[in-house]
Amino acid sequence: MSGEETLIYGISLGEWEAAYGSDVAEFAASKFALMSESGLVRIAFGNSGPPLDEKGKRGVGTYTVAVSITPELALDMGKAILKTLATPEKQKS
Repeated sequence: MSGEETLIYGISLGEWEAAYGSDVAEFAASKFALMSESGLVRIAFGNSGPPLDEKGKRGVGTYTVAVSITPELALDMGKAILKTLATPEKQKS
């Protein structure tokens, strides 16, 4: 190789392997709640409640996974999300 780090979806190969390792629990969420608690930012992930009618009304959702992180990490996460989702594909490095 030419000394350049291999990137997979914008992260190093090592980070990609760590993020997708067999020890990492995965959960597909359709909603989240964000709150500040005891100096940390808490993000809870969950799913919408059961359908109550055919028009799309749903019951109370359930949160099943949550993380508490420092405000600084939350800001870094927000910046990374914006960079990943708001940057056109051809401009990403």
